[in-house]
Amino acid sequence: MTNHTFDDIDLGAAALANSNPAQDDYLLVCNQFTAALYSRRVAGAWTLIGSGAFGSHSLSAVTSGKKKNLYWIETEEVNPATVDVVSVSGMPTTKTVLSGWIKQAINKTTGRGAEPNSKVKHEVGCLAGWHCQFEGCGENLRTHTIPGVEGNFSYYAHIIASSADGPRGDPIESPRRSADPTNLMLLCDKCHRLIDRVAPHQYPADRLFQMRENNIRQVKSLLEKLKFKGAQMIAVTQPIQGQGAGFDERLAEEAMWQSQLRKSTRDCLHFMQTGNASSSNQSVYWLNFFHTLKTDLPVLKRRIDGIDGNTGRPDHIALFPLHGTSVLVATGRILGEASTVTLFQFTRDQVGGNQGGQWAWPNMPRPDDSKFVLNIHQSSSHHESEALLMVFLTAKIPFTQLPPQFQTNGQLRIPTVEVTLDAPSRSSIAHPYDLELFGKVLDTAYAKIQDEWQIGKVHLIVIAPTTACVRVGQKMQARNQSEFILYERDSDDAFKPTISITGTNLVHSATGESVDIS
Repeated sequence: MTNHTFDDIDLGAAALANSNPAQDDYLLVCNQFTAALYSRRVAGAWTLIGSGAFGSHSLSAVTSGKKKNLYWIETEEVNPATVDVVSVSGMPTTKTVLSGWIKQAINKTTGRGAEPNSKVKHEVGCLAGWHCQFEGCGENLRTHTIPGVEGNFSYYAHIIASSADGPRGDPIESPRRSADPTNLMLLCDKCHRLIDRVAPHQYPADRLFQMRENNIRQVKSLLEKLKFKGAQMIAVTQPIQGQGAGFDERLAEEAMWQSQLRKSTRDCLHFMQTGNASSSNQSVYWLNFFHTLKTDLPVLKRRIDGIDGNTGRPDHIALFPLHGTSVLVATGRILGEASTVTLFQFTRDQVGGNQGGQWAWPNMPRPDDSKFVLNIHQSSSHHESEALLMVFLTAKIPFTQLPPQFQTNGQLRIPTVEVTLDAPSRSSIAHPYDLELFGKVLDTAYAKIQDEWQIGKVHLIVIAPTTACVRVGQKMQARNQSEFILYERDSDDAFKPTISITGTNLVHSATGESVDIS
């Protein structure tokens, strides 16, 4: 019979299934911890029933009949089933002797040496995630490890036995590592018996150390997956037309959770807080803007390049934009698409009290891929040097309201491209996928103007939600970039230029003040 390893109950069942206790003789080949069980009938050849944890159940099975011819062989072989029972004669034995051997085997595999203290046990349990560390088992042992709970079937098993005569014992290492947490595995009762009583020869110390190391690595990997990716928070917020931004960092972090992000260890970076002037029509607004930009830009660069502190370059940026159109476009251009940036749309209509507040993305269905469209209102003859790009997502503006250099009585005077959708509204960006779709149409618009038409100067009018404004800037390519001149309405409701963005500089249209953004 092929050798099978069994625990005590199964070895006893195998004996009853493959022999007859009323007629057969039994031979037990024993080392200190485990045994191989054989049977024979009428002085025939010994047949191996199996090996493993011979205990009270197995002993009861082989002594259940009237005939009780019992023999045993003591061996130092790690696997008793390898002993040649033909050349080695077994000695007659009794149930009492075998009961004594069972007791000694149990004592040698349980309760040996110094008991790990509670601190060591806690360390071992945490590394194991409170589950059995035997490869492929993973039984939940959290309840079993609570002191006083009835039915404690978990064990802090020694890899190198805590006593030299235990399984995998060593005269030098056993006493030295009896309380070493790196020498302990958290095991369920079944797996503990397997490595100590059922088949210790199959689980030498080096195999168990490798099993423990693999388990700890797997547990750590699984637990890390529960933790959202850390992201550098950047807030670009400012009172707009007298309405406070009211940036709440706690709510912003809650909004990040919906995108499976968490705040990194670095504090939130507030970029472009330009003082109390909240309207781009105020002369002091742009004075403060350029003053603040010159101070904030180096700080932003150090932060996203990972040279400001010891945390390194952030893998992700969570951007919270609530500022004027020109500032947001400029911010998008500065950040670009080199870094992984997740944008969060401030939604004033969002119901209060929900996780993330007004920074949380509304619970909206995924938009259709054709939501945003590109309209060519006037094509280029390839002789023009200027073009108009209109991004109308919140509302559409009649051509008659455009600056006179772009139209006469509503008739366009220069090549004009429009990015829009069927029904512009404040909720035009209501789903993260909206930004992806919008970005694709922007790419097409930029390619048309810059690559196909070879336009050197692009006049840009953006009426769109805050995140869309940032995306407009992100999609600008620093290399071979046209000059973009941004427009916003002034106090007379007329569009006036604010700033221009080139491949290397950001320039104030009125004063010519410039900042290098290369």
